[in-house]
Amino acid sequence: MVLAVAFLLSALSCASCGQADGRGGGGGEAWSGAEPFTFLVCGDVNGVSPQLRSVAESAEEADFLVIVGDLTPSGSDAEYGKLHEFLQSSGIEYHVVRGDNDRARDPDGAVFQRYFGPLWGSFEHKGVHFQLLDSSDGYGGYPEEELRWMEDDLAAAGDAPKVAFTHIPPGAPPDLSAPYESWERARQSAERALRIWRDGGVGTVFSGHLHAYMVYREAGPRVLVTGGGGSPLHLPEAMGGYYHYLRVTVSGGGLEAEVVRL
Repeated sequence: MVLAVAFLLSALSCASCGQADGRGGGGGEAWSGAEPFTFLVCGDVNGVSPQLRSVAESAEEADFLVIVGDLTPSGSDAEYGKLHEFLQSSGIEYHVVRGDNDRARDPDGAVFQRYFGPLWGSFEHKGVHFQLLDSSDGYGGYPEEELRWMEDDLAAAGDAPKVAFTHIPPGAPPDLSAPYESWERARQSAERALRIWRDGGVGTVFSGHLHAYMVYREAGPRVLVTGGGGSPLHLPEAMGGYYHYLRVTVSGGGLEAEVVRL
């Protein structure tokens, strides 16, 4: 637990919790060709939470919603089915990534794929390239196959502005009491992912896992944590521990993430 507390204090030392972030995420020239639009991001909803219902209502006025993992308490068929039914009936465009909680009853991701498709992938929207990634194995990190795909996918996207979504922020422990030895392999995998994002032109990565809002990493790439979608909060309110989602505005100057409290 000492390690976990030290990790959180380190992550928060450069955070601007609860405040909107400035523009950034890939360089002015790249973003100049992007058509303006808005999307929402939330994480750790833990099923069809009251917070998710509020986010879905707000998403009706955005282009799409991304949920960055811990979609369910345990990844059971019933839990996934209920969430899928809610999202489909909402009428909004949505994308999801898998979280560590979602592995509990679905370790190989078969149930996730039945409801939501491939474990990782990408899509284009109004001139911006988005990656949806699976970092749900907190003790093993990204599979080698996925890391190779990430690199190839970013290269194929050329000079387009690029954004990534994943669950566990790079270097975070799989749980807050995990001993160092149990997540060192995942940390090394995350370092490789950071290099791939940086070399591939990803300016901003959205993640969850920590049930709070924080600027987890300032640059190279910038990593924002949005884990306030319904799961019990990890931190006091003054440190970003409040229910929220992010409203992200894309323009020719980059992207700007606004924290919206619930």
